[in-house]
Amino acid sequence: MGGSIHYFTNMAPHYRGLLWRILAEDDSLNMNFYFGSSLNGSIKEIDFNDPFWKNRKQKLRRLKNRRIAGRIVWQSGVIRKIISSNISGALFLGDMNILSTWIAALLLKLRGIEVYFWGHGFTGKENLPVKWLRTLFYRLADAHFLYGNRAKDLMLEYGFSEKKLYVVFNSLDYDTHLALRNRAYIEKEIPDLFGQDEKPLLVFIGRLTPVKRLDLLIKALSKLNSESYRVNLLIIGDGEMRESLEELASQLLEPRTYRFYGACYDEEMIGKLLSSADLCVSPGNVGLTAIHSLSFGTPVCTHSNFSRQMPEFEAIESGRTGFFFRENDPDDMAEKIRDWFGKAVPRDKVRRECYSVIDRKYNPYIQLETFKLGILGNE
Repeated sequence: MGGSIHYFTNMAPHYRGLLWRILAEDDSLNMNFYFGSSLNGSIKEIDFNDPFWKNRKQKLRRLKNRRIAGRIVWQSGVIRKIISSNISGALFLGDMNILSTWIAALLLKLRGIEVYFWGHGFTGKENLPVKWLRTLFYRLADAHFLYGNRAKDLMLEYGFSEKKLYVVFNSLDYDTHLALRNRAYIEKEIPDLFGQDEKPLLVFIGRLTPVKRLDLLIKALSKLNSESYRVNLLIIGDGEMRESLEELASQLLEPRTYRFYGACYDEEMIGKLLSSADLCVSPGNVGLTAIHSLSFGTPVCTHSNFSRQMPEFEAIESGRTGFFFRENDPDDMAEKIRDWFGKAVPRDKVRRECYSVIDRKYNPYIQLETFKLGILGNE
């Protein structure tokens, strides 16, 4: 394949750091990266001052994200790049709200250059006008890289060819997690959060925002307490809901059975905290919290309304790597938590099941092979 693959995306989130390295090192793809910055500045970026990128600066190009109206964005510089560059294919973020992607994809199609989209696909809850517009947009791509199998099933249902659909899943810093995995489990040198208490430990990690619905988790634990079933709760993270959640916990939970740890960006400490827990609970949309928790051997609980979930819910294999409860139902959550621990599955067995999901699907090496298959085929 002559030329290079140009990858256009909205930003360079730090959790994609390892994947970008792996893509940059692959000579067969010869990938160049074009990206803007977070419009609200809330997402940490890949550290491009890292020595790895020192001799690869030519692969990186900054774009300017400009909000036009509402959710509509124009990426300045995209059209110029696709016209002037030696390009063999272009991978775009599959977001129809980025107006420049529509025009760039059309121009590339006129030139006979293949276009690829990487995104969520359909959610299954689109109204008719949105579904029609999204279908029109997705028809511009020669192939789609999707975050999950549910998205693929919906694309098939809406008439897209299976030959054009590739499930690429998602990933975090797999190499770091793999190196820490066993050490974090064996060397639990963590702060003395709950003393020598042997009660099951529940954990949440992520931003404390309304969409995470952590109020439901606190209410579920209150119900368990009222039934004389005791657990401890560790919440790792910070955000706009912290003060109100702490107030709710003080009203509903017993003292010294919960702890707000605050934000933590030290992966070694995060590994120790997560591997020490018995269950991660994400009452709202689970997202990458599931991948983070499973990477350190801890199963995940979240809601079962999959049309409102993030695609990472698919990493939860019910009864093996976690379970689901009815959305917005703290009573059902409490019952499912009690049932999970009542099965008394050996913790090491659950831990191995969690690792297996990450090793088989949710890591950047699997993603690389999927990208190569969809872009290069049998070359």
